[in-house]
Amino acid sequence: MRFILTAAVWAVILALVSFVFSIRGMESGPIDKEVKEKHAEVSFEITATFSVEDDPFALNIGDKKSAFELVLDGQTVFSAEKGINDRVSFTTESFELSTGKHELFVKANPSDTRISQAVRVQVLLSGNPISSETYWFNPGQAVNAAHVFEVTEKGSQNEH
Repeated sequence: MRFILTAAVWAVILALVSFVFSIRGMESGPIDKEVKEKHAEVSFEITATFSVEDDPFALNIGDKKSAFELVLDGQTVFSAEKGINDRVSFTTESFELSTGKHELFVKANPSDTRISQAVRVQVLLSGNPISSETYWFNPGQAVNAAHVFEVTEKGSQNEH
């Protein structure tokens, strides 16, 4: 008798769990395809407090690694071996992004690792800043910063 009661309780628990998971995805309602198809021209203005140089300790395994990289949503959109100068801003080319959340990852090898470093990232929509953040790094720390921002129909909201 106990076995049958235990099996019945487990069956009720499994039925409730499957019911909760089946209705969980329905709460968002229908997705408007028009909103997903909208695009915006976005560029990035980067200001670094350091110059860059090749990593002398990097393994040479055939992949070309640059001293400064910008990765947008997993795709490298800008890389440079040289030419990134201390306290000089530069603006990237424009990229067409869909509305929604995006991530810009900054990776750099500063030439002077004895002092603190910073990199400022500004997201520009039609030349106007919609998101801005400055990332600071301790002396000797690698410069790796992930800037998350959201492109909306009206502009952007900064996500820290």
